[in-house]
Amino acid sequence: MSKYFFKQLIPVAGILLINATLTFGQITDNPTNRNIVIEGKTLYERGFNKDHHGSADTPHAREARDSVTVTSTMTYFVMPDRFYNREYFDPATGVASYGATNRTRSAFEWTMSATGFHTAIAPRNPNATTTSPLVDITWANQRGQVNIQIKERPQIQIPCDGEQATIPIQVIRKPEVKFLNPGDNGGYDYEHIVCVAGDPADPFNIEVKYPIQVITESHQVYILYTLRHFDLDGALVTEQKDILLRITEDNVASTTDGVRTIAGSLTVTYNAFGSWEIEIQEITDRIARKSNVLGIVEDNDGSAKSTYTVTVLPRPQPGRTFHVPNNF
Repeated sequence: MSKYFFKQLIPVAGILLINATLTFGQITDNPTNRNIVIEGKTLYERGFNKDHHGSADTPHAREARDSVTVTSTMTYFVMPDRFYNREYFDPATGVASYGATNRTRSAFEWTMSATGFHTAIAPRNPNATTTSPLVDITWANQRGQVNIQIKERPQIQIPCDGEQATIPIQVIRKPEVKFLNPGDNGGYDYEHIVCVAGDPADPFNIEVKYPIQVITESHQVYILYTLRHFDLDGALVTEQKDILLRITEDNVASTTDGVRTIAGSLTVTYNAFGSWEIEIQEITDRIARKSNVLGIVEDNDGSAKSTYTVTVLPRPQPGRTFHVPNNF
């Protein structure tokens, strides 16, 4: 549920391409919009994203380099040369077909400008060519900058190697989140006790902030968490799932080599006695969502602890006092 939720949350372009609206089996070269659609995913020409940045006429700096998350698999496309691939394009409409009946007459060589950044480049060959202008690239667990390099070679006996096309890539880390122990909980790790003064029958609302730390290379992150309330006997009273928290770079504590450390908090209002359990479900950002990769939820020691428990108790109220009467 949660991955779908995040995908619906932030409408952004799916994957980047290098040049050129497309459904699998047919590609429409649409220079006006500078995008294609393949298998329901929108790919934009490098440098453009008119639905979110700038226009179809002016490149935008945020789209100059494709950002991806480590370990993800992303799709890339290069439009074949029209001279050598006439059968690829309908001469009357300019529509480029990508299917079993229309095949490219070129081979495409996909390489990287540096090693260690990817684990596989998988060509898609629905038209039985030896290589493909459409590939899936699986990125490794190495962050940094690298260039995808593409060369086209006509599959005929001519000595003309194509010029090199390039897609600059920024491979970024997965976003991370962890609770920070406030240290005032009497020694109970990730547990906190709140004592409420006054008559236990009186209504109350207590707001408590629980500090978290986020590490990301994106400008903002999205966190889903669950809040459960158990009564004093341990029975579940309520459970609220998929509570959304957005944290932006306005809360940045420090930035090193593009990595932002963000100080934030989960704020919860308690209005009943018992135990309240806060559990972080997931963290994502725009690039991780685009890459279909979830972030990391961890504890200070690197373990997968993601729960904070708060127990709300009435402060003891002494009753009537007694002593030996003075008239004894």
